[in-house]
Amino acid sequence: MSVNEGASSAKDPRSNLPISIGTELLIEIVNLGLRIKGTLVGLEYGSYVILRISPRDLVGNFRSEDVLGSAIIVRYLFKGSVYGFKTSILNTVSNPARILFTKYPENIEGMNIRTNQRYSCILPVRSILGNETFDGVMVDISMDGGRCVIRRPPGPEMDSLCLAIDANKTAEIKLDLPGVDKPVEVKISVRNISKDNDRVSFGASFEPMAQQDRANLQRFISLITEAGEPA
Repeated sequence: MSVNEGASSAKDPRSNLPISIGTELLIEIVNLGLRIKGTLVGLEYGSYVILRISPRDLVGNFRSEDVLGSAIIVRYLFKGSVYGFKTSILNTVSNPARILFTKYPENIEGMNIRTNQRYSCILPVRSILGNETFDGVMVDISMDGGRCVIRRPPGPEMDSLCLAIDANKTAEIKLDLPGVDKPVEVKISVRNISKDNDRVSFGASFEPMAQQDRANLQRFISLITEAGEPA
């Protein structure tokens, strides 16, 4: 997708970037024809953005003189929308991490990819991943899907969780909805995963569910949409 392709909005350059620290990025270095993975680690409003290149991205090995001043395109997913912006590289750092300093973008373009708006929530959830069962919370939800967070201390339990979950796998979750006697059981497809030292977060799309479960979920979402803000 080009930055302009399917764009629904152009942000005023004086506005804040719709992004948060830790957001995963796809960085395209135009003159080298490279696409590398990275993470936002900082920014100075109106001045520069700091991007860390993934240590697992071997393609990201290049000499600083090859990229200084180079045009880049940055794309990322944030709150259900795909964003992109064009900028250029101001400086590079090799140690202790590979860092790119870029100009603060003049324009940001985005395209909403959700069919239903998600809303923030905190719902107990039991995730059945392969032969393992993990308790966690769902932190946002819509009729189409949501995001689950499972926390575990580093060690065997976290290792087991990381082995059990993978993008595009099907799984099952059980949601405890307020006012509903039994958990709502939903089959899901895992869409994306974010892993930290002590937690795993994954986006899930819901498969077709039983009529009563769907009605209970719809009732809960109707309640939170009346009082809540979109996630």
